[in-house]
Amino acid sequence: MAQNDSERRRSSSRARSNNSHASSSASRSTRLARSNASGSSRSTRQNGSQSRSAGRLTSSSSTNSKTLGSARRQSKASDYSLNRSKKASPSRLGRLEPKEIALLVGALLLLILLIVGIASCARSCTSPAPQEEPAVEESSVVQQLNPQDSRVAFGTSTELTTALSAALDKAEAIQYIAEHANEYPEGLVELALREESAIDFVRNYASASKTGDAFEDPITQGTVPPLFCFDKRWGAVDYNGKPLALAGSGPTCLSMAYMGLTGRSDATPAVLAQLAVRSNQAKGDSGTDPDFFIGECGNMNIGCIEEEVAAGILMDALYQRNVVLAQVKANTLTDEAHWVLVCGYNENGAVIVYDPTSTEVSSHEWDAATVSTASNKFLTLTPAAEGYGEGYSYYIGQDDPVSESDAAVSGSTSSSSGSSDSSSSTNSSSETQSSSTDENSSADETSSEESSSDSGETDSESSQNQEENEG
Repeated sequence: MAQNDSERRRSSSRARSNNSHASSSASRSTRLARSNASGSSRSTRQNGSQSRSAGRLTSSSSTNSKTLGSARRQSKASDYSLNRSKKASPSRLGRLEPKEIALLVGALLLLILLIVGIASCARSCTSPAPQEEPAVEESSVVQQLNPQDSRVAFGTSTELTTALSAALDKAEAIQYIAEHANEYPEGLVELALREESAIDFVRNYASASKTGDAFEDPITQGTVPPLFCFDKRWGAVDYNGKPLALAGSGPTCLSMAYMGLTGRSDATPAVLAQLAVRSNQAKGDSGTDPDFFIGECGNMNIGCIEEEVAAGILMDALYQRNVVLAQVKANTLTDEAHWVLVCGYNENGAVIVYDPTSTEVSSHEWDAATVSTASNKFLTLTPAAEGYGEGYSYYIGQDDPVSESDAAVSGSTSSSSGSSDSSSSTNSSSETQSSSTDENSSADETSSEESSSDSGETDSESSQNQEENEG
């Protein structure tokens, strides 16, 4: 407002000066008009009147010009004030320094982030509890699990689930064996890959018994139970520096024969393996010396006779309900030389072979000629005389078997006396069998003589009848 008042004063002073200049110019023109008017008075008067009217016009025009100038100045002043107010804000932003601008932008970004965080927190707080929905899903999944094996899809048949479960177990065991392959004795990993039934034993080899466990399955005399070297009850027992699972075919075959012929189970593969090692007979290409069987069978109520390797000999032994230990050569039934037990024949005439190293060989039907061709030694095992060896028992950890009757009387029995008693019993049994054989042979000779005499009498009678007919 002060500025506007000062502007008005200045404009009014300028108007006064302009009026004074205009009046002076008007008086000059009047004087000129008067001096020049040498004509008649009328013209002079007319000129005077014209000058007076011109003066009036000049004064009025000066007044109008003053008014217009004042209005223009006022409009310019208002426009100037408006333009200054419009340009005031950008000029202030322009005066901000770059640091201040950066701080302003940072504060704006922080404000935006704060607003976004508050909004997201509000959404999460107002949303329903997340654990309720998974709980419903979890309960529905539990209802869809296979009750027999959760690893198998729900709705799979019982038979197929059983088969898949077994396959999954074997796959997991093979994976474990592969991850710990460098921790096993040499040959065990190959056994797991070669023999599917040995996978579980190899998988749990570290925890298997290293001294052997008892055989508690039911046994029937006259029926040979199929046993395998890699059974967890004795497969981890040391047999001359190797696990019995890899080299114990001999003790395992003899144990099978013993159980089948006597109906007893105290002579397990682990027990017989210890006896073979102590007698230094755990050797040879097949892992066990044949002399071990011949010597040990006398202590087991079993007769042992070495036979000629021939298909006919093999079948004759089986016809008499005996069993035959056969030492098979390498690259025949299997890749390595070992012992098998031939324990019978079926209605087709095929022989039954129990191979303690292979479930495949044990489940196969074999021709007697094939087995004899693959073998280089036959040992026929027979039950001894009835009642022989009763009360005889094997104990793990002793050098030799101990007679239960002797142990009950004296509490201890020397191994040598037990062996001599067994030998004497064996000899007496052999003598009894030989004497009975002699009696049978003499009886056969007597019967043959009687038959020959009868035939002679018949011939003489027929010749007499013939002579009478001719007469």
